[in-house]
Formats: sequence, C-alpha cells, structure tokens
Amino acid sequence: MTSLLTSNHFRLKRLLLIAVILLSTQIAFTQKRDADSLYTLLNSPMEDTLRVITMRNLSLAMYTYDPDSALTIAYDGLQHAKKINFRAGISRMYEMIGIILTKTGNFNKAISYYIENLKIEESLQSQDGIISANNNLGILYVYLHDYENALKSYTKANTLLATFKSEDLEYVTDLRYMIN
Repeated sequence: MTSLLTSNHFRLKRLLLIAVILLSTQIAFTQKRDADSLYTLLNSPMEDTLRVITMRNLSLAMYTYDPDSALTIAYDGLQHAKKINFRAGISRMYEMIGIILTKTGNFNKAISYYIENLKIEESLQSQDGIISANNNLGILYVYLHDYENALKSYTKANTLLATFKSEDLEYVTDLRYMIN
C-alpha cells in the first residue's frame, strides 16, 4: 500500500513538473510574440509620444527573458521622452528602468530611477503614479533590508490608495492587489 502511494505521489509530482514547464514555455512564447509585434510597430511611423509608450511596452514585454535588450530600449525611450519633453513618458521610463534594474539585482542603481519616477509623479499630481512609485520603492527597500523605509513607502502608498478614486474599478482593484 505504501509503495502504491509513493508511486502515485511520484507520478503526481512529475505531472505537475511537466505542467509547470509547459505553462512557462507558453508564457515565454507569448511574451516573445508580443515583443515581436511591438518591435514591428516601433519600426513604423508614429507620433513621438506613442513611440515612447511603445518603447516602454516593448521593454516591459522583454525584460523577463532579455533584460539587457529591454534596458537598452528603456534607456532609448527615456532619451526620446526627454527630447520631446514628455514628462509622463519620462516618468514611466524611469519606472521601467527601475523595474529592470531590480530584476537584474542592481538595487542601488534602481533606487535612483524609482526616486526620479516618484518626483515626476508628484509634480504631475498623479495619485496612482505616486501610489505605484511608493510601492516600487517599498519593494526595493525590502530587497535592501531597509525595512524602516520600506514601511514608510508602503504606508504612503496604502494611505493614498484609501482615497484614490477612479471610474475604472478594475484598475483600482489592480492597484489594491499590487499594494496589499
């Protein structure tokens, strides 16, 4: 009886492992396909602000499987956003660079990009942008074992979230999920 349970347990583990591998492959394939579509779109004529947004989306689609290329695209997007003085785009590119640097373990460099992101979001008075920036800082402070600043950032994000209003209830739910 025990060997039968062990055998079934082993089979279940193997089946779960196969399912995880297949799911991971599908996710990577989807991200690559999205990145290819965005890259094609980026090579067509478009408005400057849309180009910055597309560059951010492309780097977001790529950063999990090719962080170096995603970082190069994000830096290029930041330069383009600065060139056309697209403040919201500059902020989003700072955020994207911070995300990629965090993913690659370059926490000390990521913090400066997240702080710049927060400064711009505050100047734009973008409540959801401030919430997101504080949450990103909180995550980074945890990685740096700076729990006092992590708690400050999380508290600020959560306090702002309590008063955040939007017509898009799904977006508000996503913000709540991100913070909590």
